[in-house]
Amino acid sequence: MKKKLLLLTMAVFAAVGMWAQTYYVAGDGAAGNSWCDGKYWTVDGSPMDMTQNPPSVTFSGVEAGTYAFKVTNGSTTWYGGEYVAEECKVPGVTAPSGGNIGFTIGGTADITISFDGTNIRLSSSIGFGELVISMYTVVGDAGLCGEQDEPAAVANDMVQNGNVWTKTYTGIAAGEYKYKVVGNHSYSAYEYPGSYQDKTVTVAEDNSTVTITFDPAAADDDPEKLSAVPTGPSSINSISDGIDLSAVNGTIRCSAENFVIYNPAGLNVTAQNGNLKGLYIVKYNGKAAAILVK
Repeated sequence: MKKKLLLLTMAVFAAVGMWAQTYYVAGDGAAGNSWCDGKYWTVDGSPMDMTQNPPSVTFSGVEAGTYAFKVTNGSTTWYGGEYVAEECKVPGVTAPSGGNIGFTIGGTADITISFDGTNIRLSSSIGFGELVISMYTVVGDAGLCGEQDEPAAVANDMVQNGNVWTKTYTGIAAGEYKYKVVGNHSYSAYEYPGSYQDKTVTVAEDNSTVTITFDPAAADDDPEKLSAVPTGPSSINSISDGIDLSAVNGTIRCSAENFVIYNPAGLNVTAQNGNLKGLYIVKYNGKAAAILVK
């Protein structure tokens, strides 16, 4: 009996000992998501189980989104896209040589990563594929959004009108506020601008209205892709940048040679001038101003 126990113990040690190097997964984990145990690019954050053949680690319940990772030796060596096994280079997985390995999942999934020193393999319990964004939500400072940087707040969901999404906030105090947009109530699904980047809007007067407009199809470097227009309570019939802007009897008048009128949903309603009522955004000479038509 002692001999059998000794042999079993030796077999276990041999199984563990065949992997002289311990491996880890480092990636873009975030608080509240099980991917990479919620750790952001921690070199020795998520150790692989060295009793497995090959060593592997499974992250359960990873939220829908697009993620990136590499395998590390816990210190200075990083294993990237050139190590991904050929059979794992499928649609939804990117593996650039020397770069981060990326993958997209369209729903909550269990993700398993393994590495035998030569090949990295990854699998998803639901497969890999395109992520469809069905909702965009504003996140930012609590003074603007009501909650601080909260992607799950449905009160900040935007309204879609064609290809443009908008969100209007009222009663905003004077100050400067940061904001951005996320998709499907998750930073992992979609985030614009990118991680640790924000847009800002300056509100000049208390009790102002701020209308945020987002065009997902616009190029990332297009300033109109995501913008915010504040309207102060005293901004009606004002003169801005030397331009006379006023509204009378459903008609917006602007002294700029060419101007375009948009509703809060981002639709061009210039042809309807004369029959307008409500909040509108007037763009002229590369600038924009909001005006209330009564």
